[in-house]
Formats: sequence, structure tokens, C-alpha cells
Amino acid sequence: MDASGARVALNKLRQELLGSARTFEDVERLLLGTLEQIQIAGLIVQFYGHYLYELFCRDFYEQLVKKVGREQTRRSIDSIRRTIFSSLRAKIAGRNPGSVNWRGAEGRQLAERILTETVAIFEVGE
Repeated sequence: MDASGARVALNKLRQELLGSARTFEDVERLLLGTLEQIQIAGLIVQFYGHYLYELFCRDFYEQLVKKVGREQTRRSIDSIRRTIFSSLRAKIAGRNPGSVNWRGAEGRQLAERILTETVAIFEVGE
């Protein structure tokens, strides 16, 4: 797992969960509510989805800009994010996300498959 991408993904997850928090009590209330709505397994999937999206942006954003232009890339980026998250959810459907070795070979293979598919869908390659 790439440390820089993981930090950015963790920050985005934190923003999603705690973006409106102003006090410790707000944080506590938001986290308790979130944990009731989303089990820990869901948080793992959300984090890894953000992580894969960051990897895509780091590795392929400029290629996409060169191919379709900055404005079209901006319009496409949310679709790319949704594609990555949907692909991730589909690939681990029926599995406990806690049983996936995200940092090992299994996680790397999953990341490579999802990113390769996303690149193909959005025709980022040459």
C-alpha cells in the first residue's frame, strides 16, 4: 500500500465522517451515528475506495488530461470515482472485507485489476 495515497484516502474518509464536527461532542455523536449506520467493514471498503481513487489520480490523471483535455477530465472525475467504488464493492461482494489482506498480494492484485479496468473504461491508455 502506498503511504502517500493511504494518507490522502484517510483524510478524505475523515472529512466524510467528521466534516461538520466543531467540538469533541460533535465528533463523538457523528462517529457513534456513523458506526450505527456503517459497520467497520463498510469503513474499510470506503477507505480502500478512496485509496484506489487517489492512486488513479496520481498515476493516470495527467494522461487523461492529455487525451481529452482538462475540462472533460474534470467532468469525468466523479464518474471515475464512482466506477472505482462500484468495482471494489462488486469484487468483494459476499466477502467480509476484514478478511481481505489489503496490504498484501491480494490487495495489490485487487487494486491492479480495478485500476486496469477503470483505465480501460475511460480509455486513458495510449
